Amino acid sequence: MALAESDVTLALYVGESFAEVHLRDQNKTHSFHRWYLGKEGLRAGLTKILKDSGFQKLTKAIVASRFPEKILSYRLGGSVAVLTTEGFESWPRSRQPFALKLAPLSSLDLHFSVSERISSNGDIEKEPSESEVADIIEKLKLKQAKRVCIHFLNANKNSSNQEKVKAALLRENFEVFTPDGAPPEMDEAALWRRNILNASLCGTFSEVQEEINLALQPYLSEGERAIFLSGDGHRFDKECRYHLNSLWGASYAWAQNLKRSESFDIVYFGLEQFCLLSPQNKTSYWQSPWGKVSNNRVQNHLLCLQPTTAIELSMWNELGFSKNHLGYEPGPMFLGRGQLPTLLDLWATEASDIKGLEERVSLQGIQKFKNQMWALNKSALTPLDSDENVLRTLRQNAIRTLCADIVINAEQKSLYCLGALAPIFGAELKTSLSEFNIKILPDDTTSSLIGQEK
Repeated sequence: MALAESDVTLALYVGESFAEVHLRDQNKTHSFHRWYLGKEGLRAGLTKILKDSGFQKLTKAIVASRFPEKILSYRLGGSVAVLTTEGFESWPRSRQPFALKLAPLSSLDLHFSVSERISSNGDIEKEPSESEVADIIEKLKLKQAKRVCIHFLNANKNSSNQEKVKAALLRENFEVFTPDGAPPEMDEAALWRRNILNASLCGTFSEVQEEINLALQPYLSEGERAIFLSGDGHRFDKECRYHLNSLWGASYAWAQNLKRSESFDIVYFGLEQFCLLSPQNKTSYWQSPWGKVSNNRVQNHLLCLQPTTAIELSMWNELGFSKNHLGYEPGPMFLGRGQLPTLLDLWATEASDIKGLEERVSLQGIQKFKNQMWALNKSALTPLDSDENVLRTLRQNAIRTLCADIVINAEQKSLYCLGALAPIFGAELKTSLSEFNIKILPDDTTSSLIGQEK
């Protein structure tokens, strides 16, 4: 039955493997849904939910997303070229800590140096010649590059050379990315990394946006589109410079919209991620796998254990937790497809009723997990004496580890727990952290806060 038209907000939270939708009409929740994207895609899931809701129109749709995380795990920059001041081609990578020296963010075949120079005072010392720029454009065409990042030294002091090259590239229909302006003390390498990450995310991000908007098109007013949140509070649609920062859009919404009289921290126990947020604190950098990236957001600490952290024998041949997070493809063993035990498998019984997981629980997978844990235990240096003792000990160790991480990093003694797994792990925190005032929020809070006004 169709419902009468009213002020209806759709809030969508898109993760790597799960999506959540919260529909609100005049401050009343009409429906909350969470589904596994591997079974039902984003567009199909949204279409079904909206059809079943009975609403004919939406006033607005607001989206927060972590799906760029999935893109970042793959090789980036396949068609992104980089133009750099001559002599500074490897500067961002050379400024990384040694332990973080990964492969460059873009292919070395698509790196080009430009003979230009701006002094630290903003004076033009050398302009790029038209012939050099024309030659580079021909090379870009031969390489079939689509997007070009311009990283000229001191361009934030004087952008004349940058704008000259940018104009030439735009005339040839390239997509051009330049770092946002920043104060003089800002690390230029951190700005360059953000710029190339935004360019690398652009294509796939736009595809996901269109998938969402196609599902919403029949319900939004003509010309209206879904609005995305960035980690610094901007609401955006097609502005590529916010793509990377959208990873923390939900964190911003939670910190901004969870109104309480006292100061507090937020512990997010989601299906895909555990993290600790400090709403009163902001940070200007993200310590990425490629080094520092300029990025304004709420202070966000990833907890040392994650829901899909693998369980394994340590280098001392003892049962423990890996540093690897396996994700949901294939996922924890109790969901039927996983081949390696994970932290969440230890709470399979409690997690089996969670929305988005209940239809995927496999009794065979649960038994397979227990068998594998017993086999690992028998190979340990000091094996435990029973299945129950193995699982109980690992659960206790996991909670002790999470609690220690929170005690060390929490800014406040008041904690609000939200996320699909908050009822499970929030309850564990309440038992173990008596010095904290811990409150567990309803299941739909993750997405409902996204849809609230500032």
